[in-house]
Amino acid sequence: MAWVYSLKRKAIVLFKQDGKDVKVKFEIKDQTPEFFKAKGVMNEYQTDISYSLTDNELTITQAALFGQNYFLKCSDAKLEKKE
Repeated sequence: MAWVYSLKRKAIVLFKQDGKDVKVKFEIKDQTPEFFKAKGVMNEYQTDISYSLTDNELTITQAALFGQNYFLKCSDAKLEKKE
C-alpha cells in the first residue's frame, strides 16, 4: 500500500494497492500535531483511517461484518511536494 496525505487539504489518499494504481480518498476529520483520523469508503465499506505522525503507524478499520482491519507500521514519511 502507498498513501499520500495533506494536512492543508485535510485529505489522505490511497494511491497504490497490491502493485496496482488506485485512488481512494479519505477526508481528515480530527487532527492534532501528532495524529489524525480520516473517514471515507474503501471496498464499498465505511472506513476509518488513523495515522500517528510520531510512530508512523497507520490503522485502517471497517465496521462492516465482512470488512477488514489493518494495523501497519509505515516507513518514514517523505515530502513529495510542498504546498
